Formats: sequence, structure tokens, C-alpha cells
Amino acid sequence: MDRPTPALEGIRTSFTDVEGVAIHAAEVGSAVDGDTGVLLLHHFYGNVATWRRVLQGLGDRGVHAIAVDRPGFGWTERPAPGRRPEVYTRRFAAEAARAVAAERGMDRVLVVGSSMGGTLALETTIARPDGVDGLVLLSPALTGDVGMPPPLRPLLRTAPVRRAVRPLVDRLSRDIDLQRVAGGWVDSSTAGPDDVAAYRDPTRLPGWAAGIWAVMTVEEPPRLNGRLGAIDVPVTVVAGTHDRTIRPRWNQRTAAALDADLVEVPTGHTPQEEAPDTVVDVVAGRLGDGQGQRSTPAATADGIRARSRPDP
Repeated sequence: MDRPTPALEGIRTSFTDVEGVAIHAAEVGSAVDGDTGVLLLHHFYGNVATWRRVLQGLGDRGVHAIAVDRPGFGWTERPAPGRRPEVYTRRFAAEAARAVAAERGMDRVLVVGSSMGGTLALETTIARPDGVDGLVLLSPALTGDVGMPPPLRPLLRTAPVRRAVRPLVDRLSRDIDLQRVAGGWVDSSTAGPDDVAAYRDPTRLPGWAAGIWAVMTVEEPPRLNGRLGAIDVPVTVVAGTHDRTIRPRWNQRTAAALDADLVEVPTGHTPQEEAPDTVVDVVAGRLGDGQGQRSTPAATADGIRARSRPDP
């Protein structure tokens, strides 16, 4: 079956079968023996297209990088949640992303996660640290992830509530315009039609509302605060100083808990969209550190504040 894919300049897109689910990915560069690849995990409502500027920048530097659409988002297949609810869990999403990276020849990865994707990056590293050389976390969600409060989730899974609320979720998820896309940006005038299309186009695919609903209700939110001690790779936290979703002070606490470098940028919640060159610099700087080396990530944009963690 032919599946639609986004047209992204200079970026290859394809599908990989993971346990019977067609996982969509976007890729630049190619695998080189001994090199660490970059695995990009998007935020809630995000997808591979919202990484396009970072992918293009990494490709220009000769980096092998892959962005993966989590089931429920982007162009990845959406099986009926009633038949395969496990597809919409964080565990499946993390394992599918790692499987796609391995299939593309990435024996070792630097995992880059934005918000919800930061949750996945942390959880996959805790569960399966082999092959992870480091993390770059853009405003990672540690205790909330997405969806409804835990006490309400069983109620939301009942048929009457599902019938009443799902149409509202469907309508809201499709009501995407420039104001909504760039409402949290520092300078919304820098957003354009391509930014709207990146969010809007996947909502026109079959099963969109069902997939979003499944992600929001299938499992309890993560609780990662007590598990961060299991992270034993170099970490960089990137924080937007104007982020209203994950507040800067929360990112500062996360960086301290992870003994991580902290890079603060003058953006909102998605630095990869507002300041992609800076994110590329940070990722490339971490790749340049080598195995286990600790150094301040490169950050060249105006207004950047970088703090290195101390050497042991």
C-alpha cells in the first residue's frame, strides 16, 4: 500500500516495518563505520517535518541523522487502538525508534528529544543504555508527558466518554493555523506557511483523532524524577528562556539532577523551530566530544548562555 510522505527539501523519507507497523522516518547523511548517528524524537503534536531545519543543518555538516514519527503522530501508520493499544505506549515508541535507527546502520546513537521526545529519550536510555553515546534534551517532560491526569484516564477509556469527547479532540487537533503554531514563539512573525503545513498535513491522514486519543489515554504519565540516577551518559539540556510549557527553572533543575550541561536559548518551547542553527551547533558539539568526554556544547547564536557541568 502506497503511503503519503512529506516533501522535505534535501531529506529522504521512508517507512520501516516494526512489529507490523509502518514507522515513518526522515533521514540525512549515511552510516559510517565507527561514527555515532543522531536519533531525533519529536514533541507532542510534532513530527519529522518539525525537525526539518535541524535535519538539513546536520546534513550540511555530513552528520547521519534520522527523525522518527511516534505512532499517533506524523505519517506513521495508526493501527486501530482497540486492536493494538500497545503501539501507542512510550515503550513501543522508544523501541520502534531504536529499531529504525539500527535498520539504518546506526550502531551507536546520540538521542535528541524534544519535550515528549525527551521523555522517550530518557526512558529508552534507562531501559536500554547499550549503544547510546549521549543525550540532548530540549525541555524534557519528566513528570507529565501528555494527556489527562491519571485519575481521569480510566473514565476516558469508557465508551460513553469516548463517543462524547473524541469528536472534540478531532476538531481541535485539526484547527491549526499560524497563530496556533507560533503562539508560543518569541517572534511569531518568523513562522510561515511551511510551519503550518508541518503540523496540519498529518491531521488529514486516516485515524488521526483515534491515534491522538490513544496516546493521551493508553497509559499513565511517566515519573522519571526518581530514575535519573540510572542515566550514565553525557547529557545536554537545551532550555528556551521564554518557554511557557516547561519553565526555564524546571529545565535548570533537570540539568542539575542529570549533572548535565545547560544551554539556554531565547526561544519558546521548540528551539528546533525557532533556533535550529543553535540546536545543530549543540548536537554537532556533543558529537565532537568523543566517547564520554565532557565539554561545553558549541552555541553561537546571540543571547545563548551555556553552563558546563564540572568534571569529576
